Amino acid sequence: MQDIIIYLTTIILSALFDLYLVNLLGGVKIERRQLLVVSSVLVLATIIALYDVWATFLANLFEALFFYKYFSKSNKLLLLNSLLLAFFTDIFLDSIDNLLESSFAGYSQIFSLGMSLLAYFLIIIAIQKNRERLIKNFTSKKTGQPLFCLLVYLYVSTFLLNLAVLYNNLR
Repeated sequence: MQDIIIYLTTIILSALFDLYLVNLLGGVKIERRQLLVVSSVLVLATIIALYDVWATFLANLFEALFFYKYFSKSNKLLLLNSLLLAFFTDIFLDSIDNLLESSFAGYSQIFSLGMSLLAYFLIIIAIQKNRERLIKNFTSKKTGQPLFCLLVYLYVSTFLLNLAVLYNNLR
C-alpha cells in the first residue's frame, strides 16, 4: 500500500511540475474558471499513466494536445518547448530511478520519492534562474525549432532507454 501511495505521489508531482513549467515558461496563465478543466485533464493523464510505460507516453501526448488546443492563443512553439522540457525531465528522472532500482537491491520507494523531490526542486531553481534566456531561446526563429527537435529527440531516446531498462528488469 505504501508503494502505491508513493508512486501516486510521484505521478502527481510530475503533473504539477508539467503545469508549473507551462505556466512559468510557456506563458500560459490559468484562470480560476479554467482550473477545473485543466485539473481534470491532469487527473485523466495521471490515470492513463498508471497503466504502463507506453501509457505514460500516451498521457504526455494527450496532455500536450490539450494544452496546444486549449491555450491556442499562446505562443505555440514556446508552449510545446516548455511541455517537452517538462516531459523530458519527467522521463529522465524516471529512467534514473529505474536504473538505480535495477542496480541496487536495497533501493526503496521512499528514497526514490526523496530523490524526485530534490531533483524537481533543483531543476525548478535552475529554470527560474534561466527563465528569460530559456524563453528567448524557445521562441527565437533561429533556435526555437532546433530546440524543439532536440527536445523531441531527447524525450524519445530517453523513453526508449527507459523501456530497455524496464524490459531488462523483467527478464
